[in-house]
Amino acid sequence: MKRILFLFTALLLLAVGPSSSRASDQAQQVAAAETSQQKEEYEKSMEERLGNIGKQLDELRAKANARTEEARKELNQYMKDAEKKQEAASRKLEETRKATNEKWKKFTSDMNKAADDFEKAYERARQRFQE
Repeated sequence: MKRILFLFTALLLLAVGPSSSRASDQAQQVAAAETSQQKEEYEKSMEERLGNIGKQLDELRAKANARTEEARKELNQYMKDAEKKQEAASRKLEETRKATNEKWKKFTSDMNKAADDFEKAYERARQRFQE
């Protein structure tokens, strides 16, 4: 009787084991797909944000060219700072793109900071332009 009970238990465990493993695999696949989608959405939103600030910077540059040479020189300092911040943000975005789906979230704080720095530099240039 003990043998039959043991064999029955062993068969039951073998039957349940692979199905729970399949469920676990499916859950991991769903999580990976969600993570991949989140990463793509984040990259797209950052690309959009940087692009919008870049367009505003280009517009400001065009307006600055209509100013006197002295005013242009002063504004160019602010513009160069904004351009450096833009380049840094673009590099961070590229690092985020290259990161695996498992590790990309580690790059988001640096990416957010770089985008914020670029936006602040643009705002400083814009405010200086309005003076």
